[in-house]
Amino acid sequence: SIVSAFIVQNLAVARAIVWLAGIALLGLFAVLIARGGRGERSGLVAMLVLTAQSMLFFIFYQQMSTSLTLFALHNVRLDFLGYHVPPEQFQWLNPFWIAVLSPLLALLYAGLGRHGRDPSVAGKYAWGFVLLALGFFIYAVSGRYAVAGLVSPWWMVWGYLLQSVGELLISGLGPAMVARYIGPAQRGLMMGAWFLAIGIAQYLGSLVANFASVPARISAATVTLPLYTHLFWVLGWVAVGGTAAALALLPLMRRLDAGHRAAEPAAAGAG
Repeated sequence: SIVSAFIVQNLAVARAIVWLAGIALLGLFAVLIARGGRGERSGLVAMLVLTAQSMLFFIFYQQMSTSLTLFALHNVRLDFLGYHVPPEQFQWLNPFWIAVLSPLLALLYAGLGRHGRDPSVAGKYAWGFVLLALGFFIYAVSGRYAVAGLVSPWWMVWGYLLQSVGELLISGLGPAMVARYIGPAQRGLMMGAWFLAIGIAQYLGSLVANFASVPARISAATVTLPLYTHLFWVLGWVAVGGTAAALALLPLMRRLDAGHRAAEPAAAGAG
């Protein structure tokens, strides 16, 4: 449409829309928390915390189609099992691992659930960040085994494996989180809010990917390699920080979950 074309062609307008969307999202949570009852407030605060963690995760997730593709272009040997693989084709590793691992993870959840050991939503976020950090550390470490600035494509295979499992742990939690913490009257609204937050996170992820851009005058693999490995070390340690934050928030999440559950019977009785 004309409006979409105008926004795409005007970077300042696009940025302003993203920032306005972020402010509106925070305002929505603030209004609903202020007006809600005790149980509703607990659920909304829990969703706000988990949404913030989701945004951090998807900032990193965006690197699969940006930073990692540029890394493959400049510093990954493109001969894989006897075939030439274009750099952008490494992105197929993500849906491949998702398809392979989803049934296994479903079986694991079912087994844990039968024994009453199914991890909490907040716990899954913490594990997701652990796997995210390990994936970036794999890419960073690969530079130590490079030959003439090029690393084996197997490093991409194992890094994508870990980060795809992390995606399975976190990306599907949005609907579950809304169903768990938000009442029926507000679920549609808050589901939209969660998708809006993910959209904002993907924009922020594109800003992070700018650090992976290589100046046009630089083309030697031995020169670009330390630029990417440094970026991956930084991203890995930031993901470790996300893990620490998720773990530190677990007691708060337990209290919020307990407060929300305690208020449910009272709300049902009043209804």
